[in-house]
Amino acid sequence: MTDVIEIPNRIFIRIYLHYGGLYRKLCWFEMKDGDLYWGSSSNKVKSMGTQDFRFGKPVYVPPLTDDLPEVHSKYSYHRSGVVHSKEQEGSKPPIYDPYFTWKRKEDIKQLTSFYILITGIIKNYKSGSLKPKYNVKRNEYCLTIGCEDSEQFLSKRMYMEFFLGPIGLHPLPKATLIGRQLVNNICHIIAPNLQLMMIYEPTGMFEDRWPEVEMSMVPSTLK
Repeated sequence: MTDVIEIPNRIFIRIYLHYGGLYRKLCWFEMKDGDLYWGSSSNKVKSMGTQDFRFGKPVYVPPLTDDLPEVHSKYSYHRSGVVHSKEQEGSKPPIYDPYFTWKRKEDIKQLTSFYILITGIIKNYKSGSLKPKYNVKRNEYCLTIGCEDSEQFLSKRMYMEFFLGPIGLHPLPKATLIGRQLVNNICHIIAPNLQLMMIYEPTGMFEDRWPEVEMSMVPSTLK
């Protein structure tokens, strides 16, 4: 008889960069009672907006200007499929973007992209901790991206794209903004019928602009 693994109602995952002996917080995800929440750990994020991430369709990278505010952002993807975003610039009141609707999570039948995060220049993440923060007894976990401790590597950004899909083996997806498969990937189960996959790779995108600023993008629909 096959044992059934019980998946808790709440799972929290934090993503870290690791180099120079320290763990640097990047972003987090929380699945709670069928709702998924996530966001960057930074308060310096420029949003690249929402677009259709349809396979084979080019994704437009908008011109990121100094006029775009650097914000702390958070997203919520509810059981109903309704998605909200919240952005806050410094001590200003938060801005809640008009919501849009994705398919319900149980209708996701293949790996589907839902969030892109491009970090700041890796070496500019100065502060960190000797140990990642997690508590398995409270269903809190960490996923770590190990970095080469070289000037060439640390002078790049990290391209990260996150997918949702049924639990099981899947062909590696193509990175939306890069247009090819990325070998580096990490998966974690977040619900009885759902897993989170992260693909990542160091990149020279936006290398010369805002070295401490991150860029993010979410799709307008899930395909």
